Amino acid sequence: MTPAQLRTRIAILDARGDVLRAMLALAECPANRPELAERYTRLLAGHRVRLAGMIEAAKSGEGARE
Repeated sequence: MTPAQLRTRIAILDARGDVLRAMLALAECPANRPELAERYTRLLAGHRVRLAGMIEAAKSGEGARE
């Protein structure tokens, strides 16, 4: 594995962790705080988009994006 591939793999794993943390935050959000739930929903969507972009870039051989 090249250093670039290793950096890409680490970045993708970090992004997956971000998605999981956002999912947990949304799941633990109190029902009486709809504005907080909306914020966590947007945060989760953003992390998912970033992760999908990173995976797509890795598949196409672009390497880690910083």
